[in-house]
Amino acid sequence: MRIKTKVILSTLLFICSSFFVSASVIENDEYDGNLIVQEILEGGYVEEIDGVTVLHVSGSYYEMGFQYGYLLRNKICRNLRIYYNFLYEYGSPFDVYLGLWEKAKHNLPHQIIDEFQGFADGSGLTLEYVAIPHVVILDGACSLISVTGSATSDGKLYFARSWESDCPIFDPNTGEFLDEQVLIVREPDDGYASMYATYICWLFNHGGINEKGMSVAHAWSGSYDENFEGFGPEFRIKLLLDKASNITQALDIINSNRTIGYNILLSDSKTNESLVIEQTSNLSYIGTWDDPVESTKPCYKIDNVLRRTNFFINKTLASTQRYFYNPKSICNLVPLLLPKNRYHDIYPLPTLSWMSYIAQSRSLQKKWGSFNLYNLMNTMRDVFNGKNSLFFKINKLTKNSYGNHIYGYHQWVACPETGDMLICFHKGKSSSYEQPVYFFNLFNLLQS
Repeated sequence: MRIKTKVILSTLLFICSSFFVSASVIENDEYDGNLIVQEILEGGYVEEIDGVTVLHVSGSYYEMGFQYGYLLRNKICRNLRIYYNFLYEYGSPFDVYLGLWEKAKHNLPHQIIDEFQGFADGSGLTLEYVAIPHVVILDGACSLISVTGSATSDGKLYFARSWESDCPIFDPNTGEFLDEQVLIVREPDDGYASMYATYICWLFNHGGINEKGMSVAHAWSGSYDENFEGFGPEFRIKLLLDKASNITQALDIINSNRTIGYNILLSDSKTNESLVIEQTSNLSYIGTWDDPVESTKPCYKIDNVLRRTNFFINKTLASTQRYFYNPKSICNLVPLLLPKNRYHDIYPLPTLSWMSYIAQSRSLQKKWGSFNLYNLMNTMRDVFNGKNSLFFKINKLTKNSYGNHIYGYHQWVACPETGDMLICFHKGKSSSYEQPVYFFNLFNLLQS
């Protein structure tokens, strides 16, 4: 994993210690006699299903944040300690992150701010302490896939996301890994129920499904055309799942207040329609699987299949991230040899992401026409387990004490129409694609 700025934090430990003092101010037992708090907590609960933590939240945005913060308070404090120690060792000065938060919070919708405040109040931590990790840009890798129609065995739409990076997040002081994740079942007032997974300490939504058959996920795609005046797709995706029941509504949310470079995959199972959105701060491309852009060499289309990794295919957007269009060209490594410039921070991205794109594409072609929930999950896992790619086979064989060169945080495949989801999570230095797969159903969880 690479964090965008490489300067070591010099003041973080002191500031963090002051945050932890405030964290001890509110203990859970102080809430026991508070009828208002108990009323808020009635909307949420936690259950363990086959060892997976499932959090149910409902109500207003403040209430959902409070339920999350209160019910998982101990794990949140542990995970934030690990995360902050990781940032102290590998990140930027604390005031950089604090400045980003001060800028970002003025652009966040009031619903998200309310949820942050509830999260802070419920966990007994300060607002700044729980919010700052959400403005740190972790340059991870992801794979996004949507298949439908003739590409599947039953004509249904299936949607997949794999979340990867180049190492796990860990505490350099204790060796503990940030590996406690949660599946969140969300029922907002005046919104739609949804399901998504994240670390137990984040309000991020990297992708999920809702009860209206919508599915969405994103993959970072570094660009020099960026700003922090809007709010990131992690929060737009959350609002999309809360508020959108069709593609038009979803696009209105996802294509507004753009910040930095991302690929976003969006599907509506009611119409079997899937779109890819490539976006930077000022540019946006929206396309379907049969759009001519998808066949821009060396990329190519696959019938009724949309997929993305971490580079742009549209030539205009591609010019904001690499010198040479061809994403597999080693010439894109040239910025590494030159004085720092606008391409320097993202120099390896297109070349490495091409390896994933081509491996995924070949696997999808091999099983084209037979996809269902389980087949698509196996296809995605086979790629990272090195079963059809020399690059990933070497990646698996060269695993070191910090994980793999390409390390999986979690992977999921869903059928938004039925609410079915398969998901696997990493554990310690073992990647998600080496771990067991669990089955959940959104509609069953809503009635549990």
